[in-house]
Amino acid sequence: MELFAAGDESQLETIRRWIDDSDVFMLILGGRYGSVEPKSGKSYIELEYEYAAEKKKPLFAAVINDAYLEVKVKKRGTGAIETMNGQLLKAFREIVTSKICRFFGDTNVLKQIVFQSLSNFEQNENLAGWIHGDEVIDRKEEITRLQEEVTRLQAVNAELRRQNDELKKPRVIDGGSWK
Repeated sequence: MELFAAGDESQLETIRRWIDDSDVFMLILGGRYGSVEPKSGKSYIELEYEYAAEKKKPLFAAVINDAYLEVKVKKRGTGAIETMNGQLLKAFREIVTSKICRFFGDTNVLKQIVFQSLSNFEQNENLAGWIHGDEVIDRKEEITRLQEEVTRLQAVNAELRRQNDELKKPRVIDGGSWK
């Protein structure tokens, strides 16, 4: 959200375009609700989540557990939790946790969730952006073939130009008549 000016209506359009261009939507839900979009009264992240679900994007959620949230509050103070929109965060969290999600209690577990979830999605062959390493086309062979074809065509072109130049030269026909 730091990329956008406050209240810029085009930010939702930009976010939607990013989601449209993505293969997977990943939600990491911590202890804050986030910036609220004025028209809907929902946080941008909740709107993103709804949009991804509406577009049937593969998605997964990692949700901070209560114990880890308490640790963060003790360490960082009340800035680690939602103070203005607590009810909105609670309602959004209930929506997210009513579907398949995983809870994390530290950053290492969060990393595992992300890597495992992305690995699971990688197995899904319906995702446009995911290809296995052994399926990558070796472009070197194709480039070499194309370079050889260009060289061959250049030689043919040179020969045709030579023949054309030969045909343009004046000739003697029938004992002295020039054409």
